[in-house]
Amino acid sequence: MLVNNNEAKPIIAVNAPQFKAGDEQVAVNLHVETKSKTSSVRAYYKPMPASYEWTSIDMQPSGAGNYSGSLPITSEGLLYYFEAVDVDGNGANYPNFLQQTPYMSVNGWAPVK
Repeated sequence: MLVNNNEAKPIIAVNAPQFKAGDEQVAVNLHVETKSKTSSVRAYYKPMPASYEWTSIDMQPSGAGNYSGSLPITSEGLLYYFEAVDVDGNGANYPNFLQQTPYMSVNGWAPVK
């Protein structure tokens, strides 16, 4: 157990995902602010339908509190959320499950024939 005076949770701001119909990957980018150093930033995702299991990847730092990654996507769509933890053990999810739906979605598209 960590003992310190920092109880401030990370603050996460997410940019809109970047992709187009037919892509196999969707680019996700976010910004994390912490009172102390960031320990880890992860993206959790699963393809739709929602019966699939959640999988996670480590987001890669891209400078000044920014993180990026690519998530696999299919024509059915994608569900995803983020988690950030600082070195003092404070963590946060985005979206905050106490305030809204605990994940975001990317809508699918009609498969190309």
